[in-house]
Amino acid sequence: MMNNTNRRFINPINSAYEKEFWNALRKHQNFNTQEENVKLNDSSAHILPAAQANSYTEELKKENFFRSLGTVIPMYESDYAVHMLATDAEPAWVEENAKIPEDEEILGNYKFGSHKLTSIAKIHIDLLADHGFDFESWLLKKYAQRFGKAEVNAFVNGNGVNQPVGILADNGGAEIGKTSNSSNITFDEVIELFHSVEPKLRDKAVWVMNDTTAFTLRTLKDSNGNYLWHPSSDKLLGKKVIICNAMPDIKSGAKPIAFGDFSFYWITERTPFAIRRLYEKYINSSYRGYVGVEHLDGKLIRPDAVKVLKIG
Repeated sequence: MMNNTNRRFINPINSAYEKEFWNALRKHQNFNTQEENVKLNDSSAHILPAAQANSYTEELKKENFFRSLGTVIPMYESDYAVHMLATDAEPAWVEENAKIPEDEEILGNYKFGSHKLTSIAKIHIDLLADHGFDFESWLLKKYAQRFGKAEVNAFVNGNGVNQPVGILADNGGAEIGKTSNSSNITFDEVIELFHSVEPKLRDKAVWVMNDTTAFTLRTLKDSNGNYLWHPSSDKLLGKKVIICNAMPDIKSGAKPIAFGDFSFYWITERTPFAIRRLYEKYINSSYRGYVGVEHLDGKLIRPDAVKVLKIG
């Protein structure tokens, strides 16, 4: 187990840091901040100022529903393990002064890694020189779009090798709630998947599927030609449907539908999002380059909280 208690990453809130940060990126000048506690291992990579970090997080949530529904845990100053109760304790009615019963609770130990996600963004020097161009918003939105899409794909399909463990992983992913022996999914199978999740875990549950699968379910009809999923509703069996095109199509061996409480998918941030300038890579061109970097991990800590329908 690796301990990171000596690493401190605090989003600076002073205006001097914010001014120096964006001047350094726009003008490619020296970064003169004295905030030693905001540097990553690479001394030329710096985390976003607090105000822009909040804006970036909100943009990231628009691209990645796991960021809104999942549990995000900053682990900048702790080790790679998370400890929590893996069972639910139930209260009991007892007589006054009677012995209080104890539940056989189990302490779960969940180990998280640190996986690096990175991307290079380029911009023409004419835009950098244009003071009417909102460079900050452009850069943050571009990275949020790229990183959000990459995160979603990993949180759905990741196998844990140099990336998080996704909900569809055979090892560490969601449990199979229903297996269909045909690619012609029936509405009864959808209902069975719904009820495969424990009632207490269905309160905050949502459906996740891609657009093609949603179209298939929306066109299912009863014997009288009535749609089983009401055309005007964005909910299925009373629960919200999230369209995520990282989910697979309906085909043999695939898991095209997930249903459950995604708050049990934990995202651990090992370092804050940071940006590093590229001084030499585009020196002979009319572009400037920037590297965005984040280190994180993700996994479903309670496999029965999310169930999937598998095509046999």
